[in-house]
Amino acid sequence: MCFCASAQDMDTIKLPSKFNSIVSQYYFEAGMHIGQIFNNKAGMVMHFSGNVVLYKKYHLGVQYERLTNFSEANLFANDTALSGKYTFKHQSAGIRFAYAVFHNKKYQLQPNLSVNWAMIYYRSNQFDISRWNFCVIEPGINFSYILHPNVSIGAGLHYRLNLGLNKALVNKDLNGLYGSIFLRFGLLQ
Repeated sequence: MCFCASAQDMDTIKLPSKFNSIVSQYYFEAGMHIGQIFNNKAGMVMHFSGNVVLYKKYHLGVQYERLTNFSEANLFANDTALSGKYTFKHQSAGIRFAYAVFHNKKYQLQPNLSVNWAMIYYRSNQFDISRWNFCVIEPGINFSYILHPNVSIGAGLHYRLNLGLNKALVNKDLNGLYGSIFLRFGLLQ
């Protein structure tokens, strides 16, 4: 009579090689954009994103952005019932695309494009006025450096183009050039 016991080593479980050749990396990004907002004031937008890298060079992700400093302004000057001082708040969410130049190096240059659905609302001391939906398109370029296979830092230069904002504020009030810094965590090499 013979008694035997065996255990399977967890290292032998692997994803299909086809999947590994398509999705080569993934990462989460947190950072800030600093640039111009309403009436040429400085504004800071925090952003967060989740991304996958396809075929080692095509970045595809989803992102969320929120204005962190709330500006006060006199708005609705054409409507005496609504005219007054308001705080405006802004946030957006969307998709982003990038292409990694030098994708096999520790440093990467990434031309990118984000397309977001955005929301802005105005608040006075008495009440919330309203909320309008519009589109934000952000072309730009990022430079990132991989410090560790799981950590990367970077900076970028972008332009913000708003489409469909036409109430108290108009598109040109939020359009503008901005710089960004970010930190990435994930599988980067």
